[in-house]
Amino acid sequence: EARTAHRVDRAGVVAAWRSNATLARQAKDAFDAVVDAIDRYLAAHGHAVIDIPYVTRLWAAQRLD
Repeated sequence: EARTAHRVDRAGVVAAWRSNATLARQAKDAFDAVVDAIDRYLAAHGHAVIDIPYVTRLWAAQRLD
């Protein structure tokens, strides 16, 4: 297991949300309003760059013949 963080600017974060198919499916007609609200929230709270944490996990197995 390894943890890392990627620094992403606000425009990149908003673009990532705009490309999120699950959010689009769930929000339906409100999708643009939801993404715009995320952008406004980040701007209002001074988040020009966001550290996005990631966890990578590796599972391995040995094949027994």
